[in-house]
Amino acid sequence: MKLSEIKTSDMPKRRLFQIERAVVREATDLWCKEKIYFPGNFSDDVEISFKTRSIKVDFSGKEKMIKGSPEATVNEMMRGLILTMASDQNTGDLIGNYEDIIGNVLDVFVHRLKEIGERKFIFQRLQTLELGFGVTFGLNKEFYPIKKVRHILDDILMSASKSKPAEAAETLINDIRETESLGQEEHGVTFHIITINKGKEASFISLPLGSAQASYVSLLGTHTLRCNIIGKADVSDNIKAGILKIDAPSHPLNFIRYKGLSLSIDEKPFMEKLSTGTGLLKSIFTTDELTYLKLLFNEYVQLAYFLLKSGRIDENLRLLIIFPRVNIFKILNEINPDIPVDEPQKLGELAALYNMLFKIRTPSQKEGGKSCAYSRKINSEKSLRSDNCFFQKYYT
Repeated sequence: MKLSEIKTSDMPKRRLFQIERAVVREATDLWCKEKIYFPGNFSDDVEISFKTRSIKVDFSGKEKMIKGSPEATVNEMMRGLILTMASDQNTGDLIGNYEDIIGNVLDVFVHRLKEIGERKFIFQRLQTLELGFGVTFGLNKEFYPIKKVRHILDDILMSASKSKPAEAAETLINDIRETESLGQEEHGVTFHIITINKGKEASFISLPLGSAQASYVSLLGTHTLRCNIIGKADVSDNIKAGILKIDAPSHPLNFIRYKGLSLSIDEKPFMEKLSTGTGLLKSIFTTDELTYLKLLFNEYVQLAYFLLKSGRIDENLRLLIIFPRVNIFKILNEINPDIPVDEPQKLGELAALYNMLFKIRTPSQKEGGKSCAYSRKINSEKSLRSDNCFFQKYYT
């Protein structure tokens, strides 16, 4: 049965959802391994058959596929997937639930790349995809609304880049080793990170210090901590000495959203306050601004806890907080006197504040937290990788 026939049939949406995932997975494999792809709607060129509980996908129109290097054709390939899955079979226009469909496509695509691709290759393709969303993959103006789907790429990447402390430390050390092998004068690693589950997990992207990291900043940079470790890995592949530099998220409102909160903050004047070096007291901040400072304090402490939990990064690593310039520890000491007024100077000193994390209540969906529900849902890798869970609310 052709995919085009299935799309116009009365097949339950949940089953259609599973079929679409199977097609995207197979198309991604062909693109990566055989370097071929459909640049347009290929729903007439895919045969779907069913055997017990499995879905078999056969590309009957392979002769229509174009050959091209995956390094240069990701946007063309994604355009074909969007036209096939998210456009009306009769009119060619976007279907009503196109956001959900494109999110489904991106989910399978990113996780399949993670299974078969090399890390830098994946990040480079995702950066190109982000640019593709900005120009709607060269499609007609009827498809301009897909620009707003770009945020789903952030959410999926958050899950795809999720790691435990030991996994993250391994990646960071490998990147440091790469700077050593290249003979760079300064050894280290740059990484963008946001913690999950009180620092027991984290999503992050890392690159060897000095790499062309600017091209990746937009993938995680606006809502994550931006960090550098300047140092070397010892003979035991541990980081025993060096300095950790931590910079706050460049867009506080994005960071707030990813933490599941909704705060009323005027970002520009707030950032100006945070840029003030000394002399600020708790009284000049609004209630929501103080909540953000608590959130940022928690994130800094959870980052330190996460890194030390790996057992491969030394607690005596020197610490330098680049931003905010204002000492948030002194301000928060007015709320909790157990927090030291001076900024921690070592990684271990920061991690030692773990039992002082602020309890910040996340609103439930009924209380207005609906805008963050997608982000919280997608952070569950089990949900992402299960055909029965991801986007289930849209297909049942």
